[in-house]
Amino acid sequence: MVYFSNCPFCSATYYGFEEEYEGFYKCSVCQNTFTHGSVNAEGKINRLKLLPVIEGESFIKDGYTVENGVLVSATVDTDLAKIPRGVVIIGEKAFSGSKKIKKAIIPDGVLYIGREAFSECEGLREVSLPENLLTIGESAFFNCRRLASINIPQSLKYLGGDGFHGCENVTALDIPVDLAYLGGTPYRFCKKLKKAVIPSCPEIDLLSWFSDLNSLEEIVIGKYIDSTIYIPTDKIKSIKFENTEGWEIYKGYNCEGIPVSPSELENPKRAAQFLYKLSKTKEYLVNKAKDNSRFDFGMMKLKDI
Repeated sequence: MVYFSNCPFCSATYYGFEEEYEGFYKCSVCQNTFTHGSVNAEGKINRLKLLPVIEGESFIKDGYTVENGVLVSATVDTDLAKIPRGVVIIGEKAFSGSKKIKKAIIPDGVLYIGREAFSECEGLREVSLPENLLTIGESAFFNCRRLASINIPQSLKYLGGDGFHGCENVTALDIPVDLAYLGGTPYRFCKKLKKAVIPSCPEIDLLSWFSDLNSLEEIVIGKYIDSTIYIPTDKIKSIKFENTEGWEIYKGYNCEGIPVSPSELENPKRAAQFLYKLSKTKEYLVNKAKDNSRFDFGMMKLKDI
C-alpha cells in the first residue's frame, strides 16, 4: 500500500511504501532531516506523519508540551495563544480546531509552522509571526474564517498547499516573491484579498489560484512565471512584473508571438491596462525563455541520507 506524507520542515510532498519510511531521511527540497512517524488513514488516502529530527528543548509549561523543540500539543483556556520560547517547530495540528483562540503570538526562534497547526481555528483573528520564520506548512491556517491580520515575514521560504485556504477576511498576504517552494494554491477562497503575489516558483496552477478572489486590486508576478493566460484583469489596478524581458503576445495556442517592449510592463498601472486590453481580444503574454524546472513539484520518492 502506498502512503503519502509531507516534510515536517517545508511541507514538500513525498510518497512511498510503508517499509520505505524507516530510518532517517533528508528532504530533497529544504535539506532538513526527518524520520518515520505514525500512520493515519484518511479515507482512501493513507498518510504518514513524518517526524522532524532536531536538537531542542523538552518541557511542559502553561499547557504547552514541547519535545526536542517541537510543540506537540497545547491546551489553551484563554483567547490568547502565546507560544513559549524554546519552541522551534509548531507541530502538526497543535492548535487545530481550537474554539477559544482569538490571537496567536509566535516568538522569535520558531522557524517552522507544521501541517494544519492552526486549521479550523474559527475564532482566530490575529497572528503575529516571527521575522525569521522559514515555513508555513500545508493547510496551516485552513478555514480560519475570521483571520484578518497576519504579517508574512520576508524570510519565508516554504509555503505548503492551501496554507490560507478559506481565510475569508484576510485582505493582505504579502508572501515573498522569491519563495523557494510553494505547494498548491495559497489564496484560495480569500474573498477579501486585495493583493496577490505570484512567487518565482514553477508549476503554479494560476487557474486555481484566483478562484473566488473578487476583491483583487494588485498583483505581483514573479520572474519565473511564463504566462498570464489565467491572470484576471477586469478589476486589477496594478500589475508589477519582476521580469519585463522576453514577453510576447499570443492568441490561441498555434501562432507566433509578437514581442513586447519592456517599457510596456515597467509601470504597474500601465501594465494592468495593457493586460486588460489584451484580455478583450483574448490575447495574453508568454515568456518561453523562462526555465520553470528548478524543483520537481510532483510527489517525490524518499531517499535515504
